[in-house]
Amino acid sequence: MKKTVGALLPSPEEARAAAEAIYSLGVEPADVQIVVDPQGLKSCLDPVDHSHRRKVLIAGAALGALVFGIGGFMASMSNLSMGIGDIMTAFNLTLVFVLVGFFSGLFLALWLVQEDCACERSLYEEGLAHGSALILVHAAMGKAMKALEVLQNHHAKSARLCEVTGEH
Repeated sequence: MKKTVGALLPSPEEARAAAEAIYSLGVEPADVQIVVDPQGLKSCLDPVDHSHRRKVLIAGAALGALVFGIGGFMASMSNLSMGIGDIMTAFNLTLVFVLVGFFSGLFLALWLVQEDCACERSLYEEGLAHGSALILVHAAMGKAMKALEVLQNHHAKSARLCEVTGEH
């Protein structure tokens, strides 16, 4: 799996110079994108591979179901130990807690994923509108970290290591 490094550089010339330095790290030219036009932003920030988003949503739903499920199970067992209700009521209460947790976790994860994408997009759009150049590097973790250092040395604004992407 590859990581994506994204950064805004002051000018397209600076972005090309940074790209040359990144190529010297062994990153293939096909794995480096330079965007200077706000219209070109849509194609590079809307990747076909949404596996990371899926993983975040699944993890959020699973974690919510687990946490609420444990809480529901504990509430059910305390009711049973006090003689309130029967085993079927306890099972139903646990199931309700699991479902509430599942959907709560799912919606929270969805909100977090959407919020992160919108924030990143607006930052890049604003930079491109003021003459900056966006550079995106798709590389294995070790090369991605070195590319991040190269970008920071080339006066990058908001250089960051983004989430896992599919094979590019």
